[in-house]
Amino acid sequence: MLGIYGCKNNNNEPGIQKAFDSMTMEDVDGTNLENDSIVMDSAEPALTTEAKYLESLGLVNVQKLDSTIHVRLRYSTTDNFLSTDLYSDLEQAYLQPDVAKKLAKASAYLQDTFPQLRLLVWDAVRPVSVQKRMWEVCDVPLKRRHWYVTPPDKRSLHNYGAAIDVCLMDTAGNILDMGTDFDHFGEEAYTNRDEDLIESGIISAKAIENRHFLHNVMHKAGFYNIVYEWWHFNACSRATAESKYDLIMSLHGYTEKGKK
Repeated sequence: MLGIYGCKNNNNEPGIQKAFDSMTMEDVDGTNLENDSIVMDSAEPALTTEAKYLESLGLVNVQKLDSTIHVRLRYSTTDNFLSTDLYSDLEQAYLQPDVAKKLAKASAYLQDTFPQLRLLVWDAVRPVSVQKRMWEVCDVPLKRRHWYVTPPDKRSLHNYGAAIDVCLMDTAGNILDMGTDFDHFGEEAYTNRDEDLIESGIISAKAIENRHFLHNVMHKAGFYNIVYEWWHFNACSRATAESKYDLIMSLHGYTEKGKK
């Protein structure tokens, strides 16, 4: 279930500019991450086993294309809905080369329009092994679970390195108010009910506006979002991913061949 929802002035530069011009630093939620792992060190760390494996498959570390993109992989911490570190020592966000270039374009569009904002990546390539575990543990009734976690047999675009989970932060390290946290399973995270969410008081108008900022920038770079997660963006259709890329089955294992 894929589509473009909830974005005003989509791919409309004057509309994006007008929205950004009206924004102030009061629009952030006060969450300061400047002492967290997203702060980049000038010294380049040695590649971990997981990073070396992903690079051997041709995937690209997004910060090699744009060092201003911040990364805090939530599944490489216990700060996620599973309360479990699923990525071991992997700290970098890896994507297919063409997808990483799209993300760098989105970052450039954002900074050209609003220099005080940056992209913060929460998840990038996600192996099928992790997808399977998420599906099994997700505490959502089975009939609705596919809204939030793609069944492992159907494959998420994350499994190909063709999807990204991202939000907005300012240069001081504050995450903007986006209405919910990452991996919030509920209507508050929906992208097709903006007016209802505002009128009912579930989400503030400012949070919706911040989502529009993010969505417009990502759409301009060639990504599109989905209905149930404001933070998730696909770079292509599942059919296109299947024809272009190999599945990443694990962080240490193998890809599923025969898809090209």
